[in-house]
Amino acid sequence: MDLDTFYEVMYHASRALEKAELAPQRNQKLIRERHKAFEDAIRAIDAEVAKHERCRRKREDYFSDAAQFG
Repeated sequence: MDLDTFYEVMYHASRALEKAELAPQRNQKLIRERHKAFEDAIRAIDAEVAKHERCRRKREDYFSDAAQFG
């Protein structure tokens, strides 16, 4: 999945969170929901970045091993 999509979700969640925090106290439920959406987006980005890092390391290991026998 494209990281830009995750960053866009995170951006929209943070903007909505800012708006909700400026609203009166009655919006506390909405604020909690927006916090959860923001945290979910962060976790999704972290997972995607970790997946890319694992792939990068595997690729580097493969090519460094191949270079030894080349």
